[in-house]
Amino acid sequence: MLKHIHKLLEEADIVVHYNGSKFDIPVLNKEFLLAGLPPPAPYKQVDLYKVSKSKFKFVSNKLTYITDALDLGKKVDTSFELWIKCMNNDPDAWKLMEAYNRQDVYLLEKLYNVYL
Repeated sequence: MLKHIHKLLEEADIVVHYNGSKFDIPVLNKEFLLAGLPPPAPYKQVDLYKVSKSKFKFVSNKLTYITDALDLGKKVDTSFELWIKCMNNDPDAWKLMEAYNRQDVYLLEKLYNVYL
């Protein structure tokens, strides 16, 4: 999976994420380093969390709050227990995790289209 993500970043011109510059990208960079992979080729980043904080004054800057306020939809509810079940290879948990991730991508795209 890590090699696949690395390849996607290598091919990307722009990566759109939500708080990814503070969390996801540094975590991925660490994992690439530990796996002996070189840093991906440079790419631009659009962090919609930063856009939210700098351009708007929502009560909360959580993705689910903003997308709900803009009537774009809500995130799939999860708990820490779901992550543990996935780590234990529970197939039902993996189905819910996939739904959670697909909804996140859907909401991110919707928010991107509203913001930019």
